[in-house]
Amino acid sequence: MGHGRSKVITWTVVGVAIACGAYLARAPWQMYRVQRAKANAAVGDAQTNDALRVGLMKREADLRSPIGREKMASERGYLAKGEVSYNGPSQN
Repeated sequence: MGHGRSKVITWTVVGVAIACGAYLARAPWQMYRVQRAKANAAVGDAQTNDALRVGLMKREADLRSPIGREKMASERGYLAKGEVSYNGPSQN
């Protein structure tokens, strides 16, 4: 009879220990989830910034080329003498 009772006590202690361990581990796991969410957001921001940087580098390269500079000047209304804009001759 004593042997069966000690098994019950042992399994009860093991169960209580597991429950306490799970309860105490709750806070670190919550902190992990918060940090993981922040890390994922930072990775997303970095990817967005990289895409913007690549776009700006392409635009800068385009504007530094002679054709790009000429196109930008035309878009802003600068014309050489005798040159006609894309919109056709002005009706002044």
